Amino acid sequence: MAADAVGDRAPAAPPRFVLYTRAFHDAPFIQYWVDWHLALGFDRVVLLDLSPLGMSVRPTAPDGRVHVHRFPNTKNRAINLHQRTALHLAPEWVMVADTDELLLLNARTIGAYVDGLERRWGKVDVVQFQWALYEHVRPFCSQLPLERMLRKPPGVLLNRHVKSMTRVFPGLVLAHPHFPTLDPRTTYVLAIDGVARRVRGAQVRHMAAEGIAYATSALLHVHTRSIANLLDKAVFGLATTNRKSGSPAALARLLSGARRGHGELLVRRFYKAGGTKAQLPAAHVGSALVEAQALNVSNAYAGERVGALLAGAQLRGAPMCSQPVERAEFARALLVLNSTYRTFESFAADLEAAFVERFAGMVASASVGGSPWGRRRRRMAGQPERTARTGPHASSGAPARARAWLRATKAM
Repeated sequence: MAADAVGDRAPAAPPRFVLYTRAFHDAPFIQYWVDWHLALGFDRVVLLDLSPLGMSVRPTAPDGRVHVHRFPNTKNRAINLHQRTALHLAPEWVMVADTDELLLLNARTIGAYVDGLERRWGKVDVVQFQWALYEHVRPFCSQLPLERMLRKPPGVLLNRHVKSMTRVFPGLVLAHPHFPTLDPRTTYVLAIDGVARRVRGAQVRHMAAEGIAYATSALLHVHTRSIANLLDKAVFGLATTNRKSGSPAALARLLSGARRGHGELLVRRFYKAGGTKAQLPAAHVGSALVEAQALNVSNAYAGERVGALLAGAQLRGAPMCSQPVERAEFARALLVLNSTYRTFESFAADLEAAFVERFAGMVASASVGGSPWGRRRRRMAGQPERTARTGPHASSGAPARARAWLRATKAM
């Protein structure tokens, strides 16, 4: 393992807040992510670089506030290294977040946010931040300012997953990326979205309880940053086919145009070739529509709340990635896929259009008759069925609304 601090000199005082992450083919996004969280008041960022060749562009920060460590992409050993490296700094608080997640607060800094919580609720042990999702299923990462990008369809989505920031105590174990491993019988004070309560350690998990979210905080998760980034991670994720990353050989055949298809057929073939990551964008849209129905809020609710939190963010007016770096890095994936930029752009344009059609159909069907996810939830709750017969992919449902949604997407 190689390790070094990026910056002129290491800060002398023990840090109050340490944020750590694993980076894998994230060079186009990493500087923005580091700048975002340092501006939010994190004292140190610990970055574990799992990219086989290392990041082509490394993040920089003043005063040694970023620590970069190279390590092989071995899951369990990487998690153990994460914990040792972060806790070695002896922080008061430690948080894990991925490089596609940006923390939003109704306070200028993380310190001010925690201080406000503890003035109201007393000493807090764990603070959790709920995901708000965005899916950028487009050829390359957006060059729009972040706040403008998030207004584009499908918009910001509700999601109940959380990430945790934990007050460090002797014997703390950080074996899970979403929550700390706590004594299941001990009582802790857990705060979520500005409200604290006493819970057993067994109750501190990866999902927030149902309820109106994003009043004081959100963890913006740009799950799909681009089709190029999705393919890049699929190609270099593992040498063999796996459930999460899919099959590079199948993706190569799809890019070549052989039996590609269009619309729903292309989406289904992409699902099969791309693995779980390829399937999640539509699943996230579907689950967000169900959550909005269950909470009796509009589909735009999450976007409105995130927009309010984003108003105080220092870097909201900048794009979250460097597209030139993404294009340069993607060239290696194209070689593995035996493809060219021209072939990829043709494929990506077809895939974007297919996802736009699918998303529009899901939104239209939920607006009229409810999605199948919503129908299943109503059956389980003993509620009456709605009469409209529309499917999640039927863009013919509520045609005027779907066409307007499509026009808005294509106008990006």
